[in-house]
Amino acid sequence: MTTTTKTSKREISSGVRSNPAWRWFYYAAMVVFAALFLFPLVYMVSSSFKPDDQVLANSQSLEAFLPIPFVGLENYADAIDRAQFPRVFMNSVIITSFIVGLGLIVNSLFGYALARLRFRGRKFVLAVVIALIIIPFEALAIPLLYMAAEVGWLDTYQIQILPFIAWPLFIFLFYTFFLGIPKSLEEAARARGLTVERTDWLRRREDGFIPGLGASLPVQDTAFTLPAETSSPRIFEVDGKLTLIQSLERREPDAEALAAQADVERTQLLERERGQLLDAWVDAERRRLETAGQLWVNLAALEEF
Repeated sequence: MTTTTKTSKREISSGVRSNPAWRWFYYAAMVVFAALFLFPLVYMVSSSFKPDDQVLANSQSLEAFLPIPFVGLENYADAIDRAQFPRVFMNSVIITSFIVGLGLIVNSLFGYALARLRFRGRKFVLAVVIALIIIPFEALAIPLLYMAAEVGWLDTYQIQILPFIAWPLFIFLFYTFFLGIPKSLEEAARARGLTVERTDWLRRREDGFIPGLGASLPVQDTAFTLPAETSSPRIFEVDGKLTLIQSLERREPDAEALAAQADVERTQLLERERGQLLDAWVDAERRRLETAGQLWVNLAALEEF
C-alpha cells in the first residue's frame, strides 16, 4: 500500500511538471523570488560607488540601482584605511590559528578520555558536556566580559582565544568518533606496533577500483560482504601492507538506484544474448549451406582482404 501511494504521487508530480503552463509559472515564480533577493545586493554594490550624499538621494526610482555619479574605488580605499584592514586581517589569522590548533588538541584529548578511559564520574562528566551544548554563547557573554575586566584582559588576544578552545560540541563529536573505532582492534594493533585507519564509505568505481583497498577481488568481496562490527577471517596484503579489514557499519543501497542499475545490466545481458544467438544462427546456416553444396567461400579473396 505504501509503495503504491508513493508511485502515484511521483507520477502525478511528473505529469504536472511536464505541463508547459506549469513550467512557465514555475520559472516565472523563481525569477521573481531571485529578483527580490538580489535587489538589496545590487543596491548595496551600486551605492558603494556613489558619494555619501547620493546613496539615498534617488531611493524612490530605478536610478538608486545605478552607480550615478560614479566615484570609482574611492569608498573602498577609505573603508580599508578607516578600518585598518591589514591589522584586522592579521588579528583574524592569529586568533583563528590558535583556536583551531589548540582546539584540536584539547577537544580530541577530552573526547578520547571520555570514550576510552574508565574513571569514576565519567558518565556524569559526559552528561555535563552534553548539557553544556544547549547553552548559547549569548548567555555567557556578559559574565565573560566581567571576568575579562577583572583580570585586565580586555582588548587582548587572550580573551579572543582562551574561552573558545574547549568547546562542548567539538568534545562530543570527538567522543562519538573515538567510540566508532573498536577498542579491541585498536589495542591489538597498538600492541603489535600497527596503525589503525578508518576509511570513508566504500563505493565501487566503474573500473572496479576501491580507494584504499585497490582492485583485488578477494579484498573487495570481503569488504562488501562482512557483517557490521565483524573482522575478516584472513589478513590481506594491500599496497605492500598487511591489512585486517573490519566492517564498522553497513548502509543499505538506494532501492531506486539498484532498480536503475538492474535495468541497465538486464539490457546489456539481453543484447549480449541476442548477439550470441545471432552468431550461433549464422554459424548453423553456414554449415547447413556448406553441407548442401550451396555455399562457396573464395579463400583467395579473403586472404587478399
